[in-house]
Amino acid sequence: MTCKSRDHKNCRVAAKLAKVKRVDVCSDKACDACSTKYTPHRSTNEVTLSLALSHCRRTGFCEEENVKRLTLLHRQLLLTDASLELSPLKRLRQQQGPGTELNRLFEDLSLDIPAACHCRGFLLKMNEEGVPACLENLKGISEFWDFEFRRRNLNLPGEWTVDDLVRLALRRAEKKWDKQPASDAASVNDP
Repeated sequence: MTCKSRDHKNCRVAAKLAKVKRVDVCSDKACDACSTKYTPHRSTNEVTLSLALSHCRRTGFCEEENVKRLTLLHRQLLLTDASLELSPLKRLRQQQGPGTELNRLFEDLSLDIPAACHCRGFLLKMNEEGVPACLENLKGISEFWDFEFRRRNLNLPGEWTVDDLVRLALRRAEKKWDKQPASDAASVNDP
């Protein structure tokens, strides 16, 4: 595989991320994975971030703030699964749970959530946690979405609130997939 961003063992993308001239840790296997498996190809992805972090930690030449920035970027990338072949949106559509139901409501209402947004990772996390855990954290989930809606200037139709959408998604997920009903103390009420 020939990569324009690589000369011998130096990955120019990783070097730019690490803010150094050279990152001489790139192998053929890493270059091949970056060019084929991980997206965006030959750009900031799991492979290039790992190479940059490895170089910074191994050599100690990078500023501490830059190492923290790279670590945070890497964690965000892993949490949102933005680097996987199967995008978070496709995974949401294939999964079952409260995050999938909330995403369906967003789509039904034509609310635009960018594909690479960390919100998709949040929806996937809601699926992993399940209805009972989401009910326990209903206030936090509603506050997260309320903040995201305000940040993006998204408006809900009519008298709907973000809390109404979250409750409806939880109720739908509970009916479809969860075998245990929510406890009386944390039941989902109609909006």
